[in-house]
Amino acid sequence: MILYFLGSGDYGKELLRFKEFYPNNKNIKLLNVSNLGSKKFLNFKNSNKRVFYLITIGKPSLRKLIYDKISGNKNLINSKLIFKNVTIGEKNKFNRGIIIMSNVVISSNVTIGKNCHIHPNAVIGHDVKIGNNVTIGGNVFVGGKAKIGNNCIINPNATIIKNITISSNCSVGSGSVVIHSLMKNKNVFGVPAKII
Repeated sequence: MILYFLGSGDYGKELLRFKEFYPNNKNIKLLNVSNLGSKKFLNFKNSNKRVFYLITIGKPSLRKLIYDKISGNKNLINSKLIFKNVTIGEKNKFNRGIIIMSNVVISSNVTIGKNCHIHPNAVIGHDVKIGNNVTIGGNVFVGGKAKIGNNCIINPNATIIKNITISSNCSVGSGSVVIHSLMKNKNVFGVPAKII
């Protein structure tokens, strides 16, 4: 089995450095997708063989774009990558395409959507719902029963207190503390977090 990392830069290369965490780690290849019209990408997109992949692009909107372009081919299997030293509670639902890096703690009854990336040392509280194409940065704390919409970026060291809703296409700045729910398409920063 070959696992392709679909990326165009540093994130995919960074993940390759952690090959010891992956099963069958000798069969991982990085496919540059910076040009969606390239022969390599089109060959991958139209593959008639069973192929496993993960989209290793940091920006949620680009992750969604790549997924939308290839999701129609049933031979392409969107995988999951969960590092060995992750703590996971009970009754969770993890969709395809997720990458959960080292030392992450996920409580119980958590739902994580397609193509989400959760970086090292993040803590996800109980009953949290995370949409598709979300990036949770390192050392982020998401309180219980919080909801995070599609295509959001929660940058490193941010805190989202319990029962907060972060609507789709929002960005939370590094080190911010979110104490109020956010409507769609908002960028916030600060302690407490304010719209910028």
